[in-house]
Amino acid sequence: MRVLHILPSLDQRSGGPLRAVLDLSFLGQSYGLESEVVGVGELNVQDNLLQESLIHSCGGEWPQSYSYSSRLRSWLEKEVKRFEGVVIHGMWSYPSLVAAQECIRCGVPYACFPHGMLEPWAVSRQGWWKYFKKYVYWHLAEKRVFYNAEAALFATRREREVAGLVLSLECLSAVLPPFGVDTTDEMLTNLPSDRIVKATVDKYVLFLGRIHPKKNLTFLLEAWAKAKIQEGWQLVVAGPSEHGYLEELKHLTRFLKIDKDVTFLEFVFGDDKKYLLQNAQWLVLPSKQENFGIVVLEALQCGCPVAISDQVFLGDELQDCAATVRLEMADWITFLGDKMGDEAYRCNCIKRGREVLFCNYNRETVAKLWVSALASLFRQRRAPLGLLKDRR
Repeated sequence: MRVLHILPSLDQRSGGPLRAVLDLSFLGQSYGLESEVVGVGELNVQDNLLQESLIHSCGGEWPQSYSYSSRLRSWLEKEVKRFEGVVIHGMWSYPSLVAAQECIRCGVPYACFPHGMLEPWAVSRQGWWKYFKKYVYWHLAEKRVFYNAEAALFATRREREVAGLVLSLECLSAVLPPFGVDTTDEMLTNLPSDRIVKATVDKYVLFLGRIHPKKNLTFLLEAWAKAKIQEGWQLVVAGPSEHGYLEELKHLTRFLKIDKDVTFLEFVFGDDKKYLLQNAQWLVLPSKQENFGIVVLEALQCGCPVAISDQVFLGDELQDCAATVRLEMADWITFLGDKMGDEAYRCNCIKRGREVLFCNYNRETVAKLWVSALASLFRQRRAPLGLLKDRR
């Protein structure tokens, strides 16, 4: 069976599902699923396992934020008939619209995987102008993309539940975890770079991800400044930055007089990333909204306990395996000033987290689920998706 994945960007620094799609496409080959990936922009991803001949890059044009590419339509017109099904990742962009149009024209079934873009925060809580644009675009274009889909796929149960609070969905819906990890204990193959070694101390807390307002880093810095944290702790913030937000955060650390306690790093990958996770006392993710949270699983894989906001939906599945903290300043001050230094509590989170990780998020198990789900969806055309709905 051959499936095509459509992505708005092939640059790992822009975040999104690229990493998961490439990994699961590679693993699915062992179970008879032939996957290809097409997206806008040049391929920029580290440690990619999928054969590059199966990844098709279509150059981006203005406006970049819409991921417009005239080459994408031309490519789809010629190639989409080769596939038994298509998975459209993300929404509110040109690739999802043109992919749906070409699939409908050629009679190829497709599924939509919004990856958190249908949640209340993403649609209506980023200012009236963004909400107005999305409201109009939904009625002009995006609604038709979803109404003609075979199914809408969601990463967690809560994501599926809240999606219907914003915009009505008429297609089938299913929960399909988008990521799994290698549950073997991996050792570093190379020493980390000097910049990583110099940036870390014996006890540090790590934020790893896009440096973006959605991740709520101003909130984290204010909580860090107000908490009575023991001397010797450091906060390391690592990831690609966007639109001058990094400079805003650096200015805030100086204003709060914690600039000596906070270290900023650029995008990290490979052994540098693994080193940061393996040696951190905690991974923190105080996001305003996170439909899944791949970095949470990566941290647990490396034996790093996680502290996440109650808006990280993966926390529902982890339950007491992670420190799930309400998105209230007082709660995060309590965690940083008290629970963070409780070694017994930290060790218990590590133990329980890895138990759940090995049981539910082994990448081979997730890959088999993907293969079974997509085969059921695209070969049987609107067959019941009970396997997905009842999984957890």
